[in-house]
Amino acid sequence: MLEVPKSLHVDSKAKLRAASATESERIFDIEITILERPHLLEWQGGEPGVFFGKHQFELHSTVSEMTIFKNSETFSGSIASEIFEMSRTFLQDEFARFNTALKRQVELNR
Repeated sequence: MLEVPKSLHVDSKAKLRAASATESERIFDIEITILERPHLLEWQGGEPGVFFGKHQFELHSTVSEMTIFKNSETFSGSIASEIFEMSRTFLQDEFARFNTALKRQVELNR
């Protein structure tokens, strides 16, 4: 879950709740680093050097007037690989749930 300010722009601060309602739930302070409406949104957060993540949402138009949605995240820091290995299945499931819910919402609003 992402709690964002009403006016979103580069350098906006927000709170990200990951793994909501589970024993792995964490709240991260994040910062919007790229905002190119309506094609790209990136935020980053965590503790640089220890555990730091960058998350991107990208939209790309195709020649057939379809839109490709790319949802990606990269992690860095001294404990990033350990945390990622412990959370890999959960993260994959969370991405899949988000993408499915987004697809459903977009199809309802056509």
